[in-house]
Amino acid sequence: MTTTDTTCLQFLWAEDEIDEATHRHPTKADLLHHSFALLTPTHPLMATEFVHRSHCRDLLDRVAAGTDTRPATAAELCCASCEASQIAPLTRAATGLYFRMWAQAFPHLPHASDLLPHLEAVDGDRIDDLETHHRRTLSIPTRTLGPVECSGLHHGKPTKCRYATDVTA
Repeated sequence: MTTTDTTCLQFLWAEDEIDEATHRHPTKADLLHHSFALLTPTHPLMATEFVHRSHCRDLLDRVAAGTDTRPATAAELCCASCEASQIAPLTRAATGLYFRMWAQAFPHLPHASDLLPHLEAVDGDRIDDLETHHRRTLSIPTRTLGPVECSGLHHGKPTKCRYATDVTA
């Protein structure tokens, strides 16, 4: 598959996740529609559909909740943990963080659900600290929505968007 093919698929996955998010958060549909630019893949592993979709869902749910979109998503932390694990063995707390983020990012996939409670019991505070540190360290300072401007067209079709500027002059 070419880079162009992968990029086109990522666009489609992001659009699909926006549609799903508008069903979960119907009162935020206009804002979610204008959040596409936030859904940029940040790691090569996001060429994998379930990884990129999770990243998008996390960010779209933050947009709907009005929370900060800059800190790393659970999918981004999984990508970083995967990369780190190929360089050196993970500590017990780092393994706990990887398992925790995997369970958050990919709840529909098999995970170490039997091991995570034990790691949380032994290293829960350290895992919390690592999560806070890594979400901040891997944050994307420019990943913010900013002011929303709309021409009144969504996908080329007229719509009643709350952000549309008055075009009747």
